[in-house]
Amino acid sequence: MPIVEGRYVCKISETYEPREGIDALKEEIRSAKNVRLQNIPDSLMKELMPLLKGKKVRIILPPETKPSKELLELGEVAIASSKADIYHVYKGKKVYPGGVYLPKIFFDVIPMEGEIVQVSTLEYPKCVKCMNQTFEFVWKRSKKAT
Repeated sequence: MPIVEGRYVCKISETYEPREGIDALKEEIRSAKNVRLQNIPDSLMKELMPLLKGKKVRIILPPETKPSKELLELGEVAIASSKADIYHVYKGKKVYPGGVYLPKIFFDVIPMEGEIVQVSTLEYPKCVKCMNQTFEFVWKRSKKAT
């Protein structure tokens, strides 16, 4: 943790308005070589697809989802196990967040009723490392799509 003027300083996370968060996410993807995505809403995935070409991409889709030909061409795709129910509570409602796992930052995307209502990040290195390990754990237990 860096020391600034004799104090430990660390930005843990940031919460964005949806459009600002998506723009920040796109900027981070541009410079990343490895991108991991989980449960990303279709509308956002379509926006991200041009930025993902040429990168090492892994995508985990919700249970019982059929991947499109475009997704299969983009990178490795897997279908999540239906044995888990992992969710957030957003303003009192159960929602299934999307995640974009990058080497130095994690983006959490909250969709509700077909619309992205919040984008936030985790930036503290230990938190990002843990989230990336969680993705790999889920990846190993997901059914690979062909």
